[in-house]
Amino acid sequence: MAAEGDEPDPPQVDSFVEAASRLAETPQIQTLQLLGRHLRRRMRMLAFIFLLGLIIGFPLAGDLIEWIRSTPGLLPEGVPIIILHPLEAILLKLRLATYLGVLLLISTLLFDAAWHAGRNPAVRDAARQIRIPVHVGLPRALFALFCSSALALAGAFYSLRILLPMLFAYLHKDALDAGLQTEWQLTSWIGFIASMTLASMLAFQIPLLTWIVVRGGLVERDLIRRYRRHLWFTGFVLGALLSPPDPLSLFLVAGPMLVMFELALLLDRCLPSTR
Repeated sequence: MAAEGDEPDPPQVDSFVEAASRLAETPQIQTLQLLGRHLRRRMRMLAFIFLLGLIIGFPLAGDLIEWIRSTPGLLPEGVPIIILHPLEAILLKLRLATYLGVLLLISTLLFDAAWHAGRNPAVRDAARQIRIPVHVGLPRALFALFCSSALALAGAFYSLRILLPMLFAYLHKDALDAGLQTEWQLTSWIGFIASMTLASMLAFQIPLLTWIVVRGGLVERDLIRRYRRHLWFTGFVLGALLSPPDPLSLFLVAGPMLVMFELALLLDRCLPSTR
């Protein structure tokens, strides 16, 4: 019996604590905890990789800006580029170098997950319980990195050659039709190009992520098919967040993500399962 004056814990609190304890003991949560500890041990290495990207990217940013200015379609004819303050070019180079650091960091994380995680016996045991095929070997790690890099390059090509030229032409024409004179600020223009290109490179990872999630057994195929409409809606929401507020931009950003998602599911259905 509880002491007089002490209020017993409500049954809902006890059930919640018990459910949380059971959840913490599941193989999925234990695997995530192991991976979290692994990442904490890699923090110095990851910080060094990011800093290396900054150091390499800053001097290369000037050449990248000049290449962007000379790329057809990224600067509509008759649109001047203006600089509003003296430090704008330097801050822009630092921003582009930061993007390179992020890309190197993501590539390192993918390689480290594919190469080192499978060598940990605790991770392998926990992964077997939830039917995740963890394979050790440098060739598989390099293959995963190659696939991710190829998809990232495809996303960059799509952004620079298809998405951005159509967006800029549309936005410039819309401003002219409204009787407005167009002047684009250097930081805003290059920053928009870099942001959209980075977003496209990350979005083009969807086939690889979908393949890993489905073939690895993290999510059942029937569950994905059941919530396909919700995933499509999420894709359009992401496209709306990444694109300017007009239907054409939304379609150009969200469309490829959804198409690649469906292609990954189709490929999974056509190929025999390895589980």
